[in-house]
Amino acid sequence: MARHSIRQATLADCDALASFIAEAWVAAYATVLPRPMKAPGSNPGDWQTYFASRPAEDRVWLAAARGGRIAGYARTGPARDDDLARRPGERWAELVSHYTDPGALREGTGTTLLGRVSDDLTTRGYTSLALWQFVGNPVAAAFYERRGLPLDGARRASRFGVDEVRRTATLPLVDPTLAR
Repeated sequence: MARHSIRQATLADCDALASFIAEAWVAAYATVLPRPMKAPGSNPGDWQTYFASRPAEDRVWLAAARGGRIAGYARTGPARDDDLARRPGERWAELVSHYTDPGALREGTGTTLLGRVSDDLTTRGYTSLALWQFVGNPVAAAFYERRGLPLDGARRASRFGVDEVRRTATLPLVDPTLAR
């Protein structure tokens, strides 16, 4: 498994982050989406705006490979689903987005990032994690299933022309493949 340094992204990362997301989006969804679309987050100006007014509970994590290039990215925040927010005694977070360098799949980057996300959210008092995944994305489905994030039965239409399904898990994630 490759080792990466994991750190929070900053305003100085906007250009590199936007470029990384644009490339990862195309690789991840070329066969999933009905037509090519510009990736959300592929505009450096959007990231500049985000970092200037980022909600306090949001985190943007970067995995850096040798040479400092971005090898992976994850963004978290409080869960946005009303049904999760209403569950008594639970504090839900959402993995808003999570990408790995398309040239480095199966090298441990995504797992390392997910482990860091789990640790951070648990430390900050979150009890559960949710994420939305495009239907028809077997690579993502297998990745999240192996790491203890099963489907919970929720499904919704997305603005990208493909439905999404929700995955949920209790924190901390305890899958033994998570690199801590």
